[in-house]
Amino acid sequence: MERQLVRVDPVPKEQVPADAVLIDTLERPSARVLKILHSYTQTDGETSTAELLRGDAYVLRRPAERESQLAAGDLDGRVVTMTESGTWAYRVHVTRKQIVETAYTALAIKVADSRPQFREVVFGSRIDTELAPAELPEAARELLSEAVAQETYTETAPISDAFDTVLEALGLGAVDTAANGKLLWYDEEFYRYGLYINPPSS
Repeated sequence: MERQLVRVDPVPKEQVPADAVLIDTLERPSARVLKILHSYTQTDGETSTAELLRGDAYVLRRPAERESQLAAGDLDGRVVTMTESGTWAYRVHVTRKQIVETAYTALAIKVADSRPQFREVVFGSRIDTELAPAELPEAARELLSEAVAQETYTETAPISDAFDTVLEALGLGAVDTAANGKLLWYDEEFYRYGLYINPPSS
């Protein structure tokens, strides 16, 4: 598809014209693009934003960018500078060309006719364990509440009956070493949970 590409060439400080544009005076979409190109130039392509570029050019893709001063051609051929003193100045080049772009397709599939049905679908596909406080004995309920409050809970062998009950309720009873990334719906709240078992030190 046809896109506009923005490139910059460094301009020596002594050659910066009087009408150079200070980047910070530009609207955000244009300023952002030019600052990314500035970082790319100053780091010889080692900047973390280099992945946003196509070679040494920034492709105007976002709607705001495609309606910006850069896209309108207002800055094509102009010199822009990062500072009022003229330090870090660049001449801007905006070109238009046909490039190959990755196409992304979003597909929506109806899974429910009502909010309760949707909740069942989401819970069935994402939640590992769904518990209500009333389903646990008092000691196990208090232990789980303590774990939630402290964000961690530890016992050493032999483990208590309450801890063993919580592990079974969470589906962790058969874990030998570790389990992580589990999702729990408990007392109308979401939690991520896991279990780590440390062997006795020799």
